[in-house]
Amino acid sequence: MDSFAEVRSFIMSSQDLEGLREINQVLVNRIKRVRTIQSARAAQRLNIGTRVQFETGRKRKYPAVLEGDIIKVAQKYCTVSTSYGNWRIPMSDVTVL
Repeated sequence: MDSFAEVRSFIMSSQDLEGLREINQVLVNRIKRVRTIQSARAAQRLNIGTRVQFETGRKRKYPAVLEGDIIKVAQKYCTVSTSYGNWRIPMSDVTVL
């Protein structure tokens, strides 16, 4: 299988449930690994006191984008203090200002 189209075709036509579960597990593990790497890279550039912005996803109640200062850095998340309170945000979702 050389191309994405061939892999997709194989997955869509396969009747081997155990094989599909194995493919799913490989994909899930790969996605988790990529996210871990992204979080580690983000953690290297984020420190307490860094000014950041992020999208809230709650456009009716809050502005679409908020700015604030990092008050805590954990393994995959950081806590950002804004004028709307503290927000726990994945490090890959914040942008340094």
